[in-house]
Amino acid sequence: MKARLWLLGVLALLLLGVGVLRLVGIGSGSSEVETPPSEGLLGEPAPPFGDSPIVGDRVTLAEAQARLSWSIPLPSETLGESELVEAWVSPADWDVRDRQVYLIYGSGIEISIWGQSLAPDYAAALEPPFRLVNVRGTLGLGKEAGVQQIEGHGEHEYPASVTWWERGLVVNLYSFSYSLAELIAVAESMPRIEGPNQTSAAG
Repeated sequence: MKARLWLLGVLALLLLGVGVLRLVGIGSGSSEVETPPSEGLLGEPAPPFGDSPIVGDRVTLAEAQARLSWSIPLPSETLGESELVEAWVSPADWDVRDRQVYLIYGSGIEISIWGQSLAPDYAAALEPPFRLVNVRGTLGLGKEAGVQQIEGHGEHEYPASVTWWERGLVVNLYSFSYSLAELIAVAESMPRIEGPNQTSAAG
């Protein structure tokens, strides 16, 4: 799958010490930094673990839902009438608060969702190629697909993506074949999230 071919480029970025996406948790008097359990430097899916996009198991959607403490918000608009072809979820022996689900659609959209109690400060994390986006009135980050030159490693192709936080969940959509506007349309077709934690960002 094309979305998993970027691993060498991300590893190169890690070696160069480039931190592009800084997700800083904010709260009343809090300076805690919450980093996603599975996220690439350019808002991409995390490096695959063998044949898995995350540390976890390939399961049915029903089994993935059974392992989570929150309802998986499935998009009603996939802009291609594609079916869900893979569902991955964190191991059953992980703390339920640390579990993540990863969904792969045949149209080329991949969705990653995990719990995070504090809202990221997306404005503080804003760096090219990202820009601030609005998903149903909620601030997030998005970018178009593109190519980055990595010194000594040539070109690194990265997908379009949109990420936002809503009611205790961080939701990420990635695609090499969809534009940012199309990803936002898919994001806005997802039901309102009823996540595990209702903590909102402080002023």
